[in-house]
Amino acid sequence: FFFIGYKLFGFHTAYWAGLFIALHALAATTGFIFFKKIYEALNLSFATITAYAGGLLFLLNAYNAEPVIWVACIHYPLCITFNVVALIYMIEYAMHGKASSAWMFIFFFVIALFLLELSLALPLICIPLLLVFRHRDFSSQKFLLLQAVSVFIILLYLVMNKIRVGSIVGHYGAATHLNTDPVLIASHLDKYFAKYFVFSQFWHFEPMSKLYALFETPYFAYGTIAFFVLIFFLFIRFRRHFSTRMQTAFLWLACSVMALAPVINLYFTSIVHNECDRLGYFFAVFLSQSISLFAFSFLPYGCAVILIYLGLNTWFLNKNVSDWKNAGKVEQRLVETYKWQNVPEVFILNLPDNYEGAYMYRSFDSTSEFKGALHVRGIQTGNIVEVLKYNMKNTTDSVTVERLSDNELKVSFAQWGNWWWTNGKGADSYTTTTYDVKIDEWSHSYIIHFKTKNPTTVYLYQCGTEWREFKF
Repeated sequence: FFFIGYKLFGFHTAYWAGLFIALHALAATTGFIFFKKIYEALNLSFATITAYAGGLLFLLNAYNAEPVIWVACIHYPLCITFNVVALIYMIEYAMHGKASSAWMFIFFFVIALFLLELSLALPLICIPLLLVFRHRDFSSQKFLLLQAVSVFIILLYLVMNKIRVGSIVGHYGAATHLNTDPVLIASHLDKYFAKYFVFSQFWHFEPMSKLYALFETPYFAYGTIAFFVLIFFLFIRFRRHFSTRMQTAFLWLACSVMALAPVINLYFTSIVHNECDRLGYFFAVFLSQSISLFAFSFLPYGCAVILIYLGLNTWFLNKNVSDWKNAGKVEQRLVETYKWQNVPEVFILNLPDNYEGAYMYRSFDSTSEFKGALHVRGIQTGNIVEVLKYNMKNTTDSVTVERLSDNELKVSFAQWGNWWWTNGKGADSYTTTTYDVKIDEWSHSYIIHFKTKNPTTVYLYQCGTEWREFKF
């Protein structure tokens, strides 16, 4: 799919943007159709507007910038769309018993599973979904049959992973994906709810870090587990005392937790915006519908809740989109103004890893990502060495370069708020066969000592959207 897109659009940004927005809208629309069918089957009032409001909350969710803008996330909206379509056919089979619906479920689920591991959550999502559906034409046996089929497909998938990549879990590896540390899982669950309900990622760093540190304490983590277990059993015991709408809203909340299962133990960042927001994409599908159902249970005040929540999401989404726009602006300008194609060796003394978390030239080895960006545009270069990267906060961020000796340079940030990065995280001092780098955290600078110097080498540093050459 990605290859076809490249052949059709090349590097025409507008076409790619249109494609990604269309895929995101398709995921939201497919969700709207699915939830509307369920609300109508449950005879809920305002079924269409409730499903539509939930779909709109998902469409404009503040954290959906990364999966829509970052090209590496093309499989996220596709995965969610195919999973939701699979759920639609599962419900169709349970209601009408058509064999074609069962085969269509298998077809779409297999595609979704090979798109992304988020699909591993589908059997778990179906547990509360079964409790949602109390329709007289609904067959629990047929529903559970497809559940068993989905589990069997997952087992085959894990066996294929073992044969193909040597581990039952690929991507980040079994050690990461199978980490069952209860404190880690519970604290991440608390963080996701804080992130999506009260927009904690946009708080000032100090209160946000204090809140997250509280979540990471063992007593709070185990308290979270006890709380969710207690709430679930109380719901099972007393659910008949609640309206169908409130029951469904609660169970969508449970589905959102289940949707996090494949990613709940993965990296959760609070240092920058945007990074890893994609991991909550499936979670947001059900959470948005839960909020919509709760809101429309308290009309007319619920409309105000929806409008306020939608407004906040739109406001913060615009902030994240602006970060990606600025990242793209800087990247494009740096490529356009690069004029050292014929130089045998270039040292880049600073290069942005990200702009407020929006990825730019991040790499996890000694490969030059900037050189790669030039090459895919047909610009051939000599050897490019990226000494250290950093996190950009503004499009004017820059450094100063000072000569200490014939073999040493000192590179310092010209403003506050940045720090040195390498391999996608904070950098450490390091050494190579040709130079040493020593970071001084207190002065926000580093000293590079060259063991050997080539007179033809060019030393560049990035200032905002421009390159500057240091004559060494």
